[in-house]
Amino acid sequence: LYAPTVSQTFQSVIPDNFTECTPAVIRWIGGARPYELDLIAGGHPGAVTLQRFPQLQGMSFTWPANQRADGTFYTFRLFDATGAIAQSSQFRMQLGTDRSCLDVVQTTPGPTTEVASEPATQQSTQPSAAPTSSPLSG
Repeated sequence: LYAPTVSQTFQSVIPDNFTECTPAVIRWIGGARPYELDLIAGGHPGAVTLQRFPQLQGMSFTWPANQRADGTFYTFRLFDATGAIAQSSQFRMQLGTDRSCLDVVQTTPGPTTEVASEPATQQSTQPSAAPTSSPLSG
């Protein structure tokens, strides 16, 4: 169920399987506080950081698994205060039945969320109807 990845005495314990919108606990052992957990595309040096969770003080983090099951490979990279790195194996998201979290974007810094905005819609250029008055007055 868990695939540990070791970097000297700093070790991450990361599930080998993630399902859309099913929260997953990511744990680590060793290292020095604070920690930073990054979700990156693929697992190559210089890969794009998709989500960043800085200043983590504990030894675990519950990730909302808010990435789409679109075939993309992902990797978690964990840094400690000394610069040591522990990295997961590459994984793909599994399709979930609850996809409600996919419109929520994790922001940096901190574990707050905000709803992604929809594109602006074009307003009609036709004049609006004149307001009507009610025959009842109060």
